[in-house]
Amino acid sequence: MVCNGFEIASGGIRNHLPETMVKAFETVGLNRETVEERFGGLYRAFQYGAPPHGGMAAGIDRVVMLLVGAR
Repeated sequence: MVCNGFEIASGGIRNHLPETMVKAFETVGLNRETVEERFGGLYRAFQYGAPPHGGMAAGIDRVVMLLVGAR
């Protein structure tokens, strides 16, 4: 979210697909077995069908900066 040209909040959609999770970890050099061993709980939850989820959060420091006219 932008107010008068300043970003005051940001957000995103989180991964909820097991294959995307594995591919992301493969990018940093971890294979599927290591992912399942280290992050098994999360991996299994994704296999059962985690819903798409995301969020947005405002940076209170950014909002205050705008209110007091700081740069």
